[in-house]
This record gives sequence, structure tokens and C-alpha cells, in this order.
Amino acid sequence: MYKICGNYVFALILFTLIVRFLFLPAVYKTKLHAKRMQLIQPELNSVRVKYKGNLAKIREEQTKVCDREGIHQMGSFPLSIAQIILSFGVIDAIYKPLTHIVHISKNIRISAVDIASSILDQKLSIDSLSSELTVLQQYRLHPDSFSGLSGGFSESVSGFLDTFTLFGINLSEVPMHMRDFSTVASVLAWSFPLVYALMTLVSGIAQQRRSKAKFSIFTVLMP
Repeated sequence: MYKICGNYVFALILFTLIVRFLFLPAVYKTKLHAKRMQLIQPELNSVRVKYKGNLAKIREEQTKVCDREGIHQMGSFPLSIAQIILSFGVIDAIYKPLTHIVHISKNIRISAVDIASSILDQKLSIDSLSSELTVLQQYRLHPDSFSGLSGGFSESVSGFLDTFTLFGINLSEVPMHMRDFSTVASVLAWSFPLVYALMTLVSGIAQQRRSKAKFSIFTVLMP
């Protein structure tokens, strides 16, 4: 994806869209499964009340209800596992671009982490999640300190940092350093988290209203 887009952020966005598209059939089946489970929930609850205290009987009777309706109680489990595994892969790619995107050898990465450690005067581990992002940040601030590394490190990292941007924002920078709001990039850096938080809030409120509406309709239709 990175080779196609030539930009790290847009490569991640494109990858996310493709994955979501590929998962659409599975997501649809999962949502259908959840709705069917909602429909039989009253019957499952009645089984729980009828056989209260007898867990083995409750499981047996509820399994019969699900089998009768053609519903697998763990129907959404495979999709959840696949999404978790994929999420870990994406997180690893985000936090370790020198490994997965720039393809810097481990020995050189270890040397780069050691240089970043000496600059910051603190011990960094090559195995820590943020070590490579720290190297990128320190390289941007102190490129001459890394000039002794072989394997075309400086050229590769410089080229990557040129693509490690979004709408003019260098993502290796720390937003707290851009307090002046004098550029569009600094304004966007502060705006993204706020917009994301607002969209999450609106989405949550809308979801709650839809759930309440569905519950009201379901209550009216119940005998």
C-alpha cells in the first residue's frame, strides 16, 4: 500500500477501507446474527427464569432454542477474533515503520535506538512499542547524530519522513509543541482529536436513540 500511495498515512487509510470492504459480508452476518438473538431474547430469558438455579438445564434449553432458530450462540466470535488479530498487525505497522515500511535491518535499528537513547539521556529498548517513533522524532531534530549509520539509513528515513505527513502535519512531531496556531498544520493538529471526540460523542448518542427506538417498537409488537 505504501508503495502505491507514496504516503504512510494514506496507505493506512486505503488499507483500512479495503479491509472494511472485505469484511462487509462477515459484518453483515454478524449484525444479522445479533438481531436474531435480540428476537429470541425473551424466550431465552423465560428459560432462565423457568429453570432458575439449574445452569445445566438452562444451557440445554437455550441451546435447543438457538438450534431451532438456526442461530449459533458464538456466531460473531470468529469475526471478533479476526478483527483483533488484524488490529494488532496494524498497530505494529503504525508503531514500527522502520521495520515494516522502511525495512531497516535490526542491527541498524538497534544502533539508531542507542543513538536516540544517548540524545535523550535515557535508556530505550528496541522492543518497546514507541522506540521507532522516538528514533524518527530524534532524527528529525538531530539528523547529524545518525549520519554514521550504514545501509542508507539517513536517505531512507529522510525519504520516509517526507511521506509521514497528513495535510501538512509532520506526524513525527509532538502536537504540544505547536501552541502558536500560526499555521494551518498546527491548527489541524489540534483539531483532529477534537473532531474525532465530537464524532464519537454524536455517534454514541445516535446509537443510543436508535436502540431506544428499536426497543420501543419491539415492546409494542410483543403480545
